[in-house]
Amino acid sequence: MDRHLFHTANDQGRYGAYFQLTAELAYGLTEAIEISAQVRNLTDDRCEYVWIDGTQRLHAPADPRSVFGAVRARF
Repeated sequence: MDRHLFHTANDQGRYGAYFQLTAELAYGLTEAIEISAQVRNLTDDRCEYVWIDGTQRLHAPADPRSVFGAVRARF
């Protein structure tokens, strides 16, 4: 994984590499209907998206551990 330097003097820190673990479980109720649950960021690691707008370094935190549910219908 790449690590990025955001300043030409290389004195602003390094950002980039991270690993996120996701798990999904799905169950077919019928041939046409499936239910599923997903957990993202299982380890609840903190990471953030970092970018420069030309004058300043900006940070946006990633989602913490999140749980999702879904129903899929096939027609």
